[in-house]
Amino acid sequence: MFAPSKEHYDGFRWCIENSIRVYPERIKDSKNYKIIKQVKNKDQEWKYGKTVFISKEDYSKIEASEKVWRFYSYLYLESQK
Repeated sequence: MFAPSKEHYDGFRWCIENSIRVYPERIKDSKNYKIIKQVKNKDQEWKYGKTVFISKEDYSKIEASEKVWRFYSYLYLESQK
């Protein structure tokens, strides 16, 4: 079973501090999810944020949770290059 590590939490914190949100969104009439990445300006509310990524693949609820954590970590690590 997947458990987020310190690296995942570092990625989560970095994304929130940089106005990036990653979350699973349930596909209508399905039990599966897409992964969404949304960004916003610091002074905006999230409802005005811009969706910049939607996964091509569908994931189960458990898979989606793991993918979100891994995406946070990936975005953080990419920012450090």
